[in-house]
Amino acid sequence: TTTQNLSSIGFHCLSPIPLIPGEVRVCMLKVPSHQPLNGSRTLALECRVRIVRVESAGENGTYAVACAIEDYRFLAAKKQDAPKAAFAVAS
Repeated sequence: TTTQNLSSIGFHCLSPIPLIPGEVRVCMLKVPSHQPLNGSRTLALECRVRIVRVESAGENGTYAVACAIEDYRFLAAKKQDAPKAAFAVAS
């Protein structure tokens, strides 16, 4: 998935799969660290999100997805292993 818009309460992204509005998922985002001592320049942010809206993006079968962030935590990431955006079903 590719995130297009991120705020403190949610984000909008493109997904190759159609997600279900109202569904709760766990996802991981890469965000800029803005910290000179952080060599990777990104932080891993694990979020529990609620899918708010899903629309066809019309771009090679992708879907525009709006997500509300319900909870989050920062993860310690290895410098060489930059996290990739992904969705999983929340338990």
